[in-house]
Amino acid sequence: MTRCLAVLLTGTSAILVVAACAAPCDRLAAPSVELELVDRDSGAPVVDATITYRVDGEAGEIVNDLGEGRYAVGIQEIGTIEVVVEAAGYVAIEREYEVEVGECKHAATEHDRLEMTPAQ
Repeated sequence: MTRCLAVLLTGTSAILVVAACAAPCDRLAAPSVELELVDRDSGAPVVDATITYRVDGEAGEIVNDLGEGRYAVGIQEIGTIEVVVEAAGYVAIEREYEVEVGECKHAATEHDRLEMTPAQ
């Protein structure tokens, strides 16, 4: 909760009102899923992964590499999101997320930390 200030003008006087209000909806768009990829053994970030996904069975197109093993998957996509994560030297991971409408009618971002298992 943030504090909101309002000034009410009445004739020649002003009244300052301080009230609690919800945080503003200032995000333009929200990722559907945010992933953090780490090595299962060392905890080090896994970079240069290839991530593909489907939303309700349809191929998704937007994956942003945020650096240091973090990825944003989909933008404002709502529904069942099936994600496949592949990285050289690691066993591929498949996950499914249910993303719903959240605050301000944005996608309610799912956050996940995936521990990648080194390939043998």
